[in-house]
Amino acid sequence: MRAWRSWKQQRMLAFFESLVAGQQCNYIVLLDRSASMSSDTRTYDDTGFPATRWAEAERALHAIAPAVCEVDPDGVSVYFFSDRHFKHPGLRTARQIEDAFRREAPGGGTELHPCLEAAILEHKE
Repeated sequence: MRAWRSWKQQRMLAFFESLVAGQQCNYIVLLDRSASMSSDTRTYDDTGFPATRWAEAERALHAIAPAVCEVDPDGVSVYFFSDRHFKHPGLRTARQIEDAFRREAPGGGTELHPCLEAAILEHKE
C-alpha cells in the first residue's frame, strides 16, 4: 500500500506542477455522480455536519477548476457518470464548471466504462 501511495502522490504532484507551470493541455474531468456519492464520509463540513462524497467532490473540483481553465484554452470537458453519463464540453471558467456541478445530483449506478470510453475517444480526436 505504501508504494501505491507514493506513486499516487507523485502523479498528483506532477499534475499540479504542470498546472503551476502553465503547461497548456486539454483537460477532461470525470466525476462520479452515482447514488453512493450521497454517502457520508468520515469528515465534517464547515457547519459540523457529516460531509458527503458529493460535497468532497465539489470541494476538489472547486480547488482545481481555476487552474485547469487557465491552461486549457479551448475549455475543459467535464463528464458526470452514473448508470449513464453527461458531458459538459468547452467550459472556460471555474464558474461554468461549478454551475455544471450544481445542475447534477447523485443517483443511479456506477458505470465508469462508457464514460471513460467517451472521454478517451474525445481526447483522441
